[in-house]
Amino acid sequence: MIQRIFISIKLPDKTKEDLSLIRSGYDLPVNWAPEDNLHITLLFLGAVNSENTPQIIKIIEGIVKSYKPFNLIFEKIEYGPGSEIPPRTICLRGPKNIYFEKLRKEIDQALKKQNLYYAPKYSADIKIHVTLGRVKKWEWARIEPEDRVPVDRDVFFEIPVNELLIMESKISPGKAPKYSIIETIPLDNS
Repeated sequence: MIQRIFISIKLPDKTKEDLSLIRSGYDLPVNWAPEDNLHITLLFLGAVNSENTPQIIKIIEGIVKSYKPFNLIFEKIEYGPGSEIPPRTICLRGPKNIYFEKLRKEIDQALKKQNLYYAPKYSADIKIHVTLGRVKKWEWARIEPEDRVPVDRDVFFEIPVNELLIMESKISPGKAPKYSIIETIPLDNS
């Protein structure tokens, strides 16, 4: 059986509530992510044979046991991913974090070395973000440029990273993805 797998970092419930309040202030053509779906993606693995999932978990457990908990900072809510028009998403963004980048790269290389996932080329340029919603491109494009609501808000969130979640994403046309936790892997708390 094939599973859509990604490795994520959980947002605290208070952060999810605060983000929901902020985004409720925008009158935009956006499919907002359900509050329960808000997360930080460390690495998207994509379609994975479920027979390989235990080995993937074992490899990730071996890697994260050498990582101490750390924090991620988020400072801005903006359109994304870049300056393209129409934008694809509205995201919470944070600056690069050396621990996040090192952990992501190490997991990516270890899993690819074992041929456990076949996602497109790893990109170190992916910014740390939380996707708050996906812009409805056709509706957004019909808004006159001078009437388009700007999204560029300074915020401050500090997110503790104490564990990684191995998640499965099930998608259905016209509905928000359903996420379920396959495994919770704590970082080294000693």
